[in-house]
Amino acid sequence: MIEKVQRRFTKRLSELHHLSHFDRLQILGLQSLERRRLSYYLIILHGLTHSTLSNNLMQQLTHTQGHSYKLDKSHCSHDSSKYLFTNRIVDLWNSLPNEVCVQLLETFKYKVSQLN
Repeated sequence: MIEKVQRRFTKRLSELHHLSHFDRLQILGLQSLERRRLSYYLIILHGLTHSTLSNNLMQQLTHTQGHSYKLDKSHCSHDSSKYLFTNRIVDLWNSLPNEVCVQLLETFKYKVSQLN
């Protein structure tokens, strides 16, 4: 619903009204609200996995594919547990390419912003 507000606002710009929503966002140098939200989630999780709080996230160090900061998804017996932050973002985090998962936060932010 929030994305709808941004879509409606950008459509009202007279020179952009005939373009698709994603074309308008690209011209205006904006990201969709969903993409920004996911980026912020990844940045928060980056801080957690590179801090002393990482013990609470049950890191599973693997050397198969991707990066070495893979996280285990905890088993959820209730629907409410499925929607906790750490369970919602684990799949996205684990799918990040190896070159994105760097130690420096500023570099991480830049690399996440460059993902498609």
